[in-house]
Amino acid sequence: FIIYSIAYLNLRFFLKMFGANQEIMPYAFDYASVALIGSFFLNILFVVINAIRAEGNAKYPMKIQLIAAGLNIILNPIFIFVLGWGIVGAAIATSISQFLGAVLSILYYTLLNKGVLKLSFQELIKKPDMAIIKETFAIGASSFARQSATSIMTIALNNALLFYSGSLAVAAFGVIYRLAMFVFMPLFGINQGFMPIVGYNYGAKNNNRVLQAIKAGSIYSTIFCIIAFFGYFFFSEFFISLFTPDKELIAIGSRGLKIMVIAFPVIGFQIIGSGLYQAMGKAWAALFLALSRQILFLIPLILILPQIYGLDGIWMSFPAADMMAVVITFFMVIYQIRKLKRM
Repeated sequence: FIIYSIAYLNLRFFLKMFGANQEIMPYAFDYASVALIGSFFLNILFVVINAIRAEGNAKYPMKIQLIAAGLNIILNPIFIFVLGWGIVGAAIATSISQFLGAVLSILYYTLLNKGVLKLSFQELIKKPDMAIIKETFAIGASSFARQSATSIMTIALNNALLFYSGSLAVAAFGVIYRLAMFVFMPLFGINQGFMPIVGYNYGAKNNNRVLQAIKAGSIYSTIFCIIAFFGYFFFSEFFISLFTPDKELIAIGSRGLKIMVIAFPVIGFQIIGSGLYQAMGKAWAALFLALSRQILFLIPLILILPQIYGLDGIWMSFPAADMMAVVITFFMVIYQIRKLKRM
């Protein structure tokens, strides 16, 4: 609550940090000022659905997210076009869907009473167990670092795009980012299914199951990424045109998409590798892998390559950082596999 209050009171400052210029600022402020409220409920949703998933029930969280996303899809055109609320309507639609998701997740442990765990007010007001909090923070540090690194990267990227090409390049990246999410979200889903299996079996010292999970997670994530690579590389103009009719934006976006997806076939393995160390409770290794791509490699490359190649240098930073991060992940995972086999 404190963090959200600070963000809300200093919203214009933070938007400027992320590269919002005078042209973008009114739209960004109108959207973010409403979306911040919904994001508060999104935190509740994430905590509870991960608890449900950790119990072994992956279907209920999936249903919650599908319902919330479906409601968002329905409400967006109604609020934006029918009611004429514009960008604010989009934010309201998103906030309502996030609130619904949070309510449905809490119902699992209350009215529906389906959980192994029991949620009660008496338990919530008890004195926190510092040992559990310490372990939670340690294991969750890699996810926190990955999200923080994404924000820092976005700040550096948006400012670089504005400097080397202007608002059109920022808009092009916005489209590319949304297309990339169609790949990353399923990968995160595979990773979220992969980590509990590894955690259960590593804790039970069933290393053969851990090795099988590593193999399956790596193979299926890689296959998915290869399919995504071919689709985006050979049909880049088509995918960009789904978001805009502007020919100049399509040209910039399609070129950027083609360059950025060059390393797509290997990013699945990098995500699984980071998830492996997180699931095994190896907080420092997981944190290092989470930071390696964006902080150690991507941000420096965004600052260096555009000075040589211009706008193309920004796009090239992504596959270059991916390849560097994958090399490190490969050697760390191989080391861990050999250790598991010896154990």
